[in-house]
Amino acid sequence: MMAIEELVRDSLRRRAEDVEATPALWREVQRRTARRRWLPGWQYALGGAAAAVLAAAVILPNLDGFPTPQVDDAVTDRGDGGGPEIMGDPGADADTEADTEAGTGDAPPAEVEELPDDPSLPDDDPLRVTAEGRELTFHGPDGPRVLAELDPGDEFVSWAVRPGSGSDDLTVVSLIRDTDGVLGMRWTRLVDGDPDPALEVFGGPYAVGPAAAHVAGPVWSPDGGHVLWVEESGADVTLRSVGWDDGPGTGETASDHAGFGLDVPGGRDLEVRELTERGGDRFVLVLAPADPSLETHEVHVERQADGAISLPPEHLREDGDPDSPRG
Repeated sequence: MMAIEELVRDSLRRRAEDVEATPALWREVQRRTARRRWLPGWQYALGGAAAAVLAAAVILPNLDGFPTPQVDDAVTDRGDGGGPEIMGDPGADADTEADTEAGTGDAPPAEVEELPDDPSLPDDDPLRVTAEGRELTFHGPDGPRVLAELDPGDEFVSWAVRPGSGSDDLTVVSLIRDTDGVLGMRWTRLVDGDPDPALEVFGGPYAVGPAAAHVAGPVWSPDGGHVLWVEESGADVTLRSVGWDDGPGTGETASDHAGFGLDVPGGRDLEVRELTERGGDRFVLVLAPADPSLETHEVHVERQADGAISLPPEHLREDGDPDSPRG
């Protein structure tokens, strides 16, 4: 064996030890070794030239002053009469697809099943709050933190984080069902990063109506100045609004609280599917029945200059004027 051949073999062996045998690389090796085509005479000469170039690419990196070539820069021969190719070019991908369709190439790799995300870790929402059992948990940058815990037999039904909250100053309103099946609103918060031990009850005029058989919500107005929910009592559907500054009913006098009788059929276990801001002080609530075959309803809401919430007349039933503030 010639000295140059021994040098090339030794250099290739040393370089191969540093190459990771990835599935993509292995498929490329299989693709090339699977071809059983005779080269035209002129390509033998071209193959010799390519071998010389490859040898130079292997030897020259061992000399000072020459940059190390990448694998993608190596010139190889197509072996199909198409002339030389550069590894990694679009033509190579096309050949691979053609070989696979013809049954001579490697089969595509099997899809790898992705494991579900750990539910204890925060997702894309930096203010994620979850309820499990009797505990309401905030998943913040410092890990999970219990915000509140209910009495035995009580349960969290739904909850909403106030817009503008942060990881150190967080307000959450929750809908609770107690052991007797009675629904009620409560709220809790983080103050300077520490949970407030109290789970405050919406009392007096801010409480859920005693006749409410079903409640949808709570949801917040986009500016965080009102918390809203929908009560169903028989055939009656009522939108409730409570002003908020530092707790229920602490907004401006006109926005203290209000109730609107909606021109929406009751007894359908409505849910607030969407709240969309429409610019300025307007937003839209989309109410959807539990039965997906039934129609949804849009409720247009506007915040007046004095802070009060108002609805257009067409969304109100005949006796659906807002209640006057109480308390």
